[in-house]
Amino acid sequence: MENAIDVRELSGVLKRLLIEVKRADVASIKRLGNDLIKTSAVAQNKSLIRLAMVCYALAKIYHKDYYRKNQMKWSEFELDLKSNIRKAEEACREGDRERLSKWIDKMFDDIKKLDSSFGRFVSQVTDKAMVRKGSTLYAMGLSLGRAAELTGATKWELLRASGKTRMSDEEKVTKSLKERLEVARRVLS
Repeated sequence: MENAIDVRELSGVLKRLLIEVKRADVASIKRLGNDLIKTSAVAQNKSLIRLAMVCYALAKIYHKDYYRKNQMKWSEFELDLKSNIRKAEEACREGDRERLSKWIDKMFDDIKKLDSSFGRFVSQVTDKAMVRKGSTLYAMGLSLGRAAELTGATKWELLRASGKTRMSDEEKVTKSLKERLEVARRVLS
């Protein structure tokens, strides 16, 4: 079930991502990814979810200095990334979902390639992005199977990650205990 998302909205998201990448603003890139995953929980659009994972991975990469130590590799990565964001935005404006998906996948693959070239960790930043965004989708009410299907993470990884997070604890209680009891009494009577 691939629900459509407003093309202008997604085009704006890609423009914003390009601006934040140029500024290397980790917090804004992360916030953009969080906003995208909330939207994608409703839309269940794989491209949108993939873009949220790209944002998460980019925030992690921009946060770590060691990726920029090899200046030549980093410069090539950033040039390609900016070009791919522009191409994705162009495809979005033209309404070409296939090309849009292709450029988002290219960004994800380029991040994976950059990360694996450093060989610092067994678990790559892209793997963490899949699990993190999948567990967020699961916490937002999607079934475990659907969250795994949309992100590419395994059900086991999502359950494991969900058990370690405090997403449900972050929900703010809007009513006091007394107010909740009154509502329960009305419903049950």
